[in-house]
Amino acid sequence: MTDAQLFIGGQHVKLDEARTCTRLDPVTGDVATRFGAATTRDAEAAVNAAREAFPAWSASTPAHRREVLSKTADILSARAGDFINAMQREIGSTAGWAGFNVMLAAQQRWLQQTRARTDRWGPWSAWHRHNGSMAWSRTHSTRAPLY
Repeated sequence: MTDAQLFIGGQHVKLDEARTCTRLDPVTGDVATRFGAATTRDAEAAVNAAREAFPAWSASTPAHRREVLSKTADILSARAGDFINAMQREIGSTAGWAGFNVMLAAQQRWLQQTRARTDRWGPWSAWHRHNGSMAWSRTHSTRAPLY
């Protein structure tokens, strides 16, 4: 069984034994994960932590953001076995299906696309129109979907 803690403002929040939830392994019926039930205070702390972190993140360069996203993808890839095991226990997934999804998350989809976009469109891009998932740039004559 895994104890999953809340992570707020860069800190793990200790589980309150009186306020936990469990997720069962659908194959065995055993407890797969026990996690803390967030309170209103926890939600407010998470919002405040995000509010405090936003100015620094929004002022960071595209290169820095790309570095953070690259490291995230690397960590996800390095811990693929942990994610596969968790998916098997928590949702009854096969190892193949879980591995496929971990690979997509780490290497093929949003992380790589977002990393590429941070290099392609830096803060100098003048976005003047946003229509659904399409963004138009006055600086470039191209249009590209934002994922």
